[in-house]
Amino acid sequence: MNSRKIFLSYSMDDRPFVYSALKRLPASEGLHTVEIDDPADWGAKTEDVRKTIGDKIRRADMVWLVWSDQAAKSPWVQYEVGMAQALGVPIRVLLASGSQPTLPAGLADKDVLTID
Repeated sequence: MNSRKIFLSYSMDDRPFVYSALKRLPASEGLHTVEIDDPADWGAKTEDVRKTIGDKIRRADMVWLVWSDQAAKSPWVQYEVGMAQALGVPIRVLLASGSQPTLPAGLADKDVLTID
């Protein structure tokens, strides 16, 4: 069985869109089981959010970056991308349909999947 632990990075402004798109994504990616670690589901805020993000990305098989105009403006999304790159965790770019922001440094050569 193909199972992966995914860290989901996105702007909270995109949350309704992201949840709608994610319902269709695992099957289209050929994944049978996906455990998504979504910061919105963490519950009580931790004292050291940066450490928590690092720990969760370190344990992930992959980071799914939902890239949008809003994500491009989010310092947290930028931090998560940088952390994944520093830890060597693969990043899959999911481009929000209709968005045109420039991808973060080091991701321009990635395979980008447009989601709507």
